[in-house]
Amino acid sequence: MHNTMKFLQIFLVWCALNSSAISFAADCEKYPSPVTELVELKPKMYAVKGMPADFDPCNASVEFKIPNQSIKPPLVIISHGGAGLGDAERNIAGEFRKLGFATLIFDAYQMNGFQQNWQFWATQVTNESRQRMNYKATLGAYQWALSHEKVDTSRIYFHGVSNGANVVVNIAGAVDPAHVKGVFAEGTMMSGIGVPDRLNVPVRLIFGKLDNYGGRQQDEWRWLLKEEWYENAAHGMFLGPVNKQTRTWGANNTRYAWTGAGSNAREKFLDDFRQYVGLK
Repeated sequence: MHNTMKFLQIFLVWCALNSSAISFAADCEKYPSPVTELVELKPKMYAVKGMPADFDPCNASVEFKIPNQSIKPPLVIISHGGAGLGDAERNIAGEFRKLGFATLIFDAYQMNGFQQNWQFWATQVTNESRQRMNYKATLGAYQWALSHEKVDTSRIYFHGVSNGANVVVNIAGAVDPAHVKGVFAEGTMMSGIGVPDRLNVPVRLIFGKLDNYGGRQQDEWRWLLKEEWYENAAHGMFLGPVNKQTRTWGANNTRYAWTGAGSNAREKFLDDFRQYVGLK
């Protein structure tokens, strides 16, 4: 029995040291969440009424991970897109961890008690409502992370895609530059909670050159309104390969919604990220 217990202890230590990432989901404190509700504005289009929930580190959607054997690494907080936490956020979080960054991802809708699927959030809820919930959770995630001893709180970055991009632009006007070194906003939406009057930290606005998400015409490229784009990339580069699709918002508002990117576009973004944060 003694040998068995000793072997188990050694095995658990080995697992901790050799896992691809270490999660601290249990290292948290339960926060109360205000109640919000969905209100139908017109057929198949909803808004959220009430004060959004605070960030809850004990919510089942939270994934706070540190690369194996890292000691106080920098942190990237990732604000999800309009469909909620999904592949795009998990994929890019994995890439950031390969670069030596801790990552924090979560689902703001689940923190508000909602369990609808991604299609509902992507096509039947106003941008303003989605961004408002996400902003409250993302700002709370930042405030929670500041007290975490396992990351370098003087080197925090934010990444957001789509509605999450609008969120992190607004976050740039609320954070302290002593802690946050940069914000990457990928594919900002053209409506929602607006932008702050003042930015406290640098913001990079990035777009895929194939990004026509929400466009009435196929060639309604959103990067024409911006200054930086990536070849062979549409909306949400880390969703997967380029997917040339249409999507219906509400009851009958069908528009182009190309998503994804080629691996060359994703690699270019990661190269740009490495250069920005000072990695060779």
